[in-house]
Amino acid sequence: MSNVAETALQTYNGWKNWETWNVNLWVMNEVGLYQLMLSRLPLDIAGCVLLVLEMFPNGTPDMEFSSELKDVDFGELVEAWNEE
Repeated sequence: MSNVAETALQTYNGWKNWETWNVNLWVMNEVGLYQLMLSRLPLDIAGCVLLVLEMFPNGTPDMEFSSELKDVDFGELVEAWNEE
């Protein structure tokens, strides 16, 4: 299997995992959440964690358990969101 195929199997829609992708999806598709994220830029990892917990204290509406937030790659979100 090629490196590209192996990487594709280890990611979710180009993101590290479903949890990271899902948080980003909600923030990018809800105007109020998007504007809140923009108002906090630039973000560091600690600020990103606090922001996501403020937005989704019980996980996103798609998450079955709020504990799924522990799997979010906040560094990946910081990198993506700081490019906005």
